[in-house]
Amino acid sequence: MERDGRTLVIVVPHTHWDREWYLCFEEFRWWLVKALDRLISICDRDPTYRFMLDGQVIALQDYLEIRPEREERLRELIREGRILIGPWYVQPDEALVSGEALIRNLLLGRRLAEAYGGAMAQGYVPDIFGHIAQLPQILRGFGIDTAFLTRGADDVCDRFGSSEFLWEAPGGARVLCHVMEKGYCNGAVIPSSLEDTPPQLRELIQRGVLDPNGSPFRALLDSLRERASAGAILLLNGCDHRAPQEGLGDLLAHLGEKLPGYEFVLGTLGDFAAAVKERDPKLGVHRGELRVPKRHPILVGVLSTRMYLKQANARLQALLERYAEPLGALSLMLGGEDLSPFIWTAWTLVLQNHAHDSICGTSIDPVHREMEVRFARAEAIARRVTTEALRFLGENMAPPDDGGIPIVVFNPCPWERTDEVRAHVPRTARNLEEDGWELLDPNGNPVPFTVRGERLVSEDITAGPLHFHEAEIAFPAESLPALGIGLYRLVRRGERPPSGRSLVVEGGLENEFYRVTVHGDGRLDVLDKETGRVYRGLNLLEDVGDAGDEYNFSPPEEQGVVSSAGLVGTVRISEDLPWRGTVEVELALPLPISLRPDRKARSGET
Repeated sequence: MERDGRTLVIVVPHTHWDREWYLCFEEFRWWLVKALDRLISICDRDPTYRFMLDGQVIALQDYLEIRPEREERLRELIREGRILIGPWYVQPDEALVSGEALIRNLLLGRRLAEAYGGAMAQGYVPDIFGHIAQLPQILRGFGIDTAFLTRGADDVCDRFGSSEFLWEAPGGARVLCHVMEKGYCNGAVIPSSLEDTPPQLRELIQRGVLDPNGSPFRALLDSLRERASAGAILLLNGCDHRAPQEGLGDLLAHLGEKLPGYEFVLGTLGDFAAAVKERDPKLGVHRGELRVPKRHPILVGVLSTRMYLKQANARLQALLERYAEPLGALSLMLGGEDLSPFIWTAWTLVLQNHAHDSICGTSIDPVHREMEVRFARAEAIARRVTTEALRFLGENMAPPDDGGIPIVVFNPCPWERTDEVRAHVPRTARNLEEDGWELLDPNGNPVPFTVRGERLVSEDITAGPLHFHEAEIAFPAESLPALGIGLYRLVRRGERPPSGRSLVVEGGLENEFYRVTVHGDGRLDVLDKETGRVYRGLNLLEDVGDAGDEYNFSPPEEQGVVSSAGLVGTVRISEDLPWRGTVEVELALPLPISLRPDRKARSGET
């Protein structure tokens, strides 16, 4: 956008604050406190200064735990629009978390930000490793009609010849998308003279993005102007963990004198979006995800880095979304306790693990050990909520006491389902095995079950510690209704019914759908009885060298592959139940102990 022949440059002071990454959370927080102390000092001296706190709220909360006396001053600055927080609670990865988790992230971020004075209404996702197609739909659901991003969209910008385009979700929702093609650090340090070459410009020169001759800062502005659909340039004054730059207003006034073709304005992402909308350029429309690593890497290896974190996250999301919340809501509708404060506490812990350097598994070991503790805490809450809700429902559904033990079974899926159920009942394993208990389904028909073990639990400790043993049982639940509940009962009936059929056959397992042949090296041959096709050699294990880092798989120059093919292992039947059979194969693979010191091959020692 030109004013009196000058191109408008909107400079947005900010920091990109990874809560934990190459330092642990508490070490990063030490420097966060220093950075925000400086920010408040600058705001006190310069009433025109504005600052974006990375589009998330959690950094503000982390700061206030150390500086609670600064809360009222921060509230004033946020209400005045001089410090911008939210709309996210944390800057998440989009591909590794559920859609519901993204919505909860924005819900929590918006709620907390409003309590402090207001949330930024821009979709700021500066450093996410690629973007899902549904993000515009999610943002529009919160009244956000913009997206500011860096990675994954270079090919789209090249196709349209612009840093801006309209991004449309599968359902038709659109946002104005601005791609920070030179990164969210393009103005990390505003130079004091045109001859200066700040670090971010040196990096762009080294990558061949800027011409090394002449004024690098002028070259940066000229290159950004070439791709500006509305003639307005966005300059991000900040970078990873950067404290605010002192004297920014004077520097911009100086540059405005030296570069008469540009008008420098201290502003916000909202100011930039308004400038583009005012000009109303004709923009191209992109539909679908943004995951092309043309100039900014997407780092696809993080999808499987530290897989145990991804598995724990999937388990917790399912526990919260499919069990704790719907059962808590159902029990509340029937007069039970409101369990939502506990549920939100669990969600908060899980969301803290969704920061992109956390859930992607790209941080130092202490960071990920702390993540495991957060997941464990969230799981303890979610399981307690689920147990309490089921207990309340069972008490309201069970018939008059007949000496039996009611077992409430919930199907969280929107379709009828048959599956194995595992439940805990207030009896010892020996008691169930020896005293002739029988399990009845909701229609009173006997159901086979097995005792898998027992655990020591503590209940109702407010009345004094009450410790007792619970037995874990497993049984098949047939045709549970969609999003429905079935009431099973354990009763004393003398003899247990016969266990019924076995799925174990010579050489493997078989039911009406498949025959699985298990070989001594762990490989499987699977016959699909419905199609007659045989799939041979499944479950082959391979181990290869990786000389890369926490982001990228990089095979060493001399790659060696260790395979389970041809090994002789120990094969045993570990479960033989009417509804379930399990064969275990135990193998020993001689794996290289490490890379060689030169990292060109794997060690000969195994």
